[in-house]
Amino acid sequence: LLQPLEALMYCVRMGWMGIIVGPPAVGKTSLVRILASYTGNHLREVAMTSDTDTTDLLGCFEQVDVQRKRRNFVVALNSFHEQLMRALFTWQGNNPQALAFMAELSGSFSKLRGTSLNGHPQASTSLDNPAAKAGGDTKQSAGFSAEQAVMLSHLLTMATQGLHNFTPASANTDPDVRRQVAELTDGLKGLATELEVLKVIERERVTGCFEWMDGILVQALETGDWVLLDNVNLCNPTVLDRLNPLLEPGGVLMVNERGLVNGQVTIVKPHPNFRLFLCLDPQRGEISRAMRNRGVEMCLLDSQLGSKDLMLLLSSLGLPGCELPTVMIEHHYELVKISRQALGPALTVRHLIKWVKMLVATLPRGVPLSQAWP
Repeated sequence: LLQPLEALMYCVRMGWMGIIVGPPAVGKTSLVRILASYTGNHLREVAMTSDTDTTDLLGCFEQVDVQRKRRNFVVALNSFHEQLMRALFTWQGNNPQALAFMAELSGSFSKLRGTSLNGHPQASTSLDNPAAKAGGDTKQSAGFSAEQAVMLSHLLTMATQGLHNFTPASANTDPDVRRQVAELTDGLKGLATELEVLKVIERERVTGCFEWMDGILVQALETGDWVLLDNVNLCNPTVLDRLNPLLEPGGVLMVNERGLVNGQVTIVKPHPNFRLFLCLDPQRGEISRAMRNRGVEMCLLDSQLGSKDLMLLLSSLGLPGCELPTVMIEHHYELVKISRQALGPALTVRHLIKWVKMLVATLPRGVPLSQAWP
């Protein structure tokens, strides 16, 4: 996979969409996962099916759910804390005052997480809350406690002061540092706004109200995550054609499905770190020519792994000894030949891995090998 990995790295460097084509179990998805792991980027995977619609990628209107908004706020807060710590350590790693501030901020954050931020410990469930049973307002059970609200406000204030005090002077000359500071500042403003919205929603009745929820693609466009659309040829071609304007040079995504916001259509500009990857098996269909022209195709051939590579693979999965893996590999080769001669679905390494995982899970439980072996 070294040569395809280099080609995919070049696509990432140039900002091109990568289209990985090949039969099943040749490493298409793993190739993108490895590159995302090596580069430290968060990868969002979407398994495309014939039922996939544009709303799954772009978003739709859903009923207001206070618990969901709380969970999203906590996730955004955790992500911002990690980004801020990473940036401050990169900028001021040798500054004792900055290190002391980072320790204090992390301590406050840990104390906040210790108050069951993901869910109020005294919150009532729908089973023992009469208002919830009747479909009434459950804002009291879903709200932040007074202690949590004070700690959240204090934490955001500390982060704002730390970002202002420890921003390096190179932010005026280095475009990367300037962009990073702008992203952190926008993140702080977004968290403060979301916290105020949560306070308002928890005080008012929200039953029967709807709000727009961004889809996984729109979220990745705003945060700079990577998106992998797996088995992309199984969905309706019109779903992918909806993304054509985004893949043009300097392209943007117009979310017409949301309607007018302040009299204008929502336009999402992709984050500089955003990347899009497509994986498909040509035996199950093709994608439109318009989509293929907007990306770089890489074909992975069905190369048979050698016995040594398979032995290392089985050992890494926890299969003990050498005799049992050797016998399983021999049986795998025989079954692959039989499946190809029968002109049916060919067996792949994926089936061997599932077989090994089943054995590794059953043998420690005292199941004899004669019974664990299917």
